[in-house]
Amino acid sequence: MGVAEPSKIGIIGQSNGGYATLALITQSDIFRAAVMVSGYGDIVEFHSYDIGRVIVEVSLGLKKTPWKRRNCL
Repeated sequence: MGVAEPSKIGIIGQSNGGYATLALITQSDIFRAAVMVSGYGDIVEFHSYDIGRVIVEVSLGLKKTPWKRRNCL
């Protein structure tokens, strides 16, 4: 469509968007650059902290621990 130069597409995400940024760059070959700001890349590790547990449970809907629901990661 000529909207963007295909060889120069980048993505940036903060917080939950940072996690989404990591997910996109690992599952797509469209992006040439990516920046994650104040995000988390390891849900299991992040879930081990009190505030991380709250964020994961609220934003991702994970009410059980990740090691009890391994198929949701």
